[in-house]
Amino acid sequence: MNSSWPEEINSDESYWTIEDDENGIKYLHILITKWKTKEGWWKHIAKGEPEIDTSKINPESSKLSDLDPEMRGQVSKMMFDMR
Repeated sequence: MNSSWPEEINSDESYWTIEDDENGIKYLHILITKWKTKEGWWKHIAKGEPEIDTSKINPESSKLSDLDPEMRGQVSKMMFDMR
């Protein structure tokens, strides 16, 4: 990436990994944790990139019990941190 994040991130809680699938295809996974003072959706993935129409984002609703234990813990922590 040759740009900056659109908002300040918490670099201590952000990370990336590269994984291979069963066909040898490599995937880059990036987890970016924003600072709590900036709630909501970013309008850009990075500075200088096209704007995202955040009004079109409609996340699917799901039950916490549908998630695997690790993901359930992460979501519970995020919900607690947002209070």
